[in-house]
Amino acid sequence: MLGRLFRRKTVTILSIDGGGIRGLLAARVLERLEQLLQERGDNRPFREHFDLIAGSSTGALIGLGLAMPPRAGITFLKGAPAQNQSGEFSISRICEMYNRMGSTIFPPDRFFSLRTVRQAFSQKYSAKPFERLLHAIFGDASLQDCRTNVLVTAYDTVRRTPHLFKQRLDRPGRDENFYLRDVARATAAAPTYFRPALIHPISADHTTTLIQEYCLIDGAVYANNPTMAAYIEARKIYPKARRFLIVSLGSGQLHGAYQYDDIRNWGYMDWVSPMRNVPIFTIMNDAQTLVTDYQLTKLPGVQFYRINDRLDKHISEDMDDSSPQNLLAIEEFARTILQRFDGVLREIADTLSRR
Repeated sequence: MLGRLFRRKTVTILSIDGGGIRGLLAARVLERLEQLLQERGDNRPFREHFDLIAGSSTGALIGLGLAMPPRAGITFLKGAPAQNQSGEFSISRICEMYNRMGSTIFPPDRFFSLRTVRQAFSQKYSAKPFERLLHAIFGDASLQDCRTNVLVTAYDTVRRTPHLFKQRLDRPGRDENFYLRDVARATAAAPTYFRPALIHPISADHTTTLIQEYCLIDGAVYANNPTMAAYIEARKIYPKARRFLIVSLGSGQLHGAYQYDDIRNWGYMDWVSPMRNVPIFTIMNDAQTLVTDYQLTKLPGVQFYRINDRLDKHISEDMDDSSPQNLLAIEEFARTILQRFDGVLREIADTLSRR
């Protein structure tokens, strides 16, 4: 069975960008794609449509939720449990998580501008509420429990190198294992927003291995769009594959412009100012995302679907704006995206349902 699995001629990849609260856009796209698959009579767990799921930051949280094993009793949202009848963590509940728990991760504050000033000297938010939410979602599930190949980005500040969390079904037990809650905490540890994640691998009996220690921050610092890393990993897992179908979801391209007259006299503090949404970091993220998209469109044997668009001006560029007004604006923009990419999503659903 595994031999046939890893001799696939066509490999499918799902990759999801970082973007904070705007991860809701990607979640709504996935919700619609799932609906289209079900309309075609395909009711398999959503993860089974993809040979590899990759994500950075908020995109990794979505990806891990899809890849994690069925788990009973997730009650981080008041009311109905967060999983469907089969115990799978449903995409609709992921969407609800953004709408109802966004303010838990990024608590709004009437002194928001003062908190932004503090961000220049310390992290903007306490990580404790976020960590409690991750524990409620993932419990003691680990990377090796994931039901599909997984790739999640982070950056190791001690070793000064990118860190890729992996679950590869072709070599079980070969990669270091971590609690999913720790993987999620690390990939979303955005500098100046949350303190770095200090985590340890776990052993076969799920006890923490203190011999190895990692200080990790948000993988978006080098791969906000992790699609190229996902493609390279898929080539390793499926070396005989002839074709790769990639679905890459963005969190919206920012609409702000940096005009010459505005930036010509900027100094260091202007380029890294939280009050300006850290322009140098924003520009680096935009550039990496667009270069990755371009490279993937030029690769032979790759069928590349990129679903992303420039954000509506009513949507805040702040990745942590969890205000009701901004969430409504994101939801409205998501509906626009679904209409704009309706034909693309139907084409993807047709292809995936035939596998």
